[in-house]
Amino acid sequence: MIFIAEIGMNYNGNFSLCYEMIKQAKLAGANIAKFQLGWRDGPNEINQLDKKKVKKIIEWCNYYEIEPMFSIISDKAYGIIKKFNISKYKIASRSLKYDFELVKKIIDQNNITEINALYLFYVLL
Repeated sequence: MIFIAEIGMNYNGNFSLCYEMIKQAKLAGANIAKFQLGWRDGPNEINQLDKKKVKKIIEWCNYYEIEPMFSIISDKAYGIIKKFNISKYKIASRSLKYDFELVKKIIDQNNITEINALYLFYVLL
């Protein structure tokens, strides 16, 4: 079993809180710390993660020996994350319906990809 700690946007725009959330995820036994990338990410928004912040998240995860994972929600987010050596992605369920080209790009990269299976079934109906 793999334990994924959903950090997402729960740091509420306080980026330094990500460090503590990664630490607590590891202490709770999580294997993976997952963040959202590409949602509410404009200037001064709650989830504005640029390349520099993503790099810092990955460094913190490496320090605590917990694997980083990102939900990829936009082409911009994919452009940021594909520059890093991330082994797993999550495809946001809404992308299956609204941005299937992005989904194909991510899957073509051959990384392990998590997709919400129930939503996928709904989309395929």
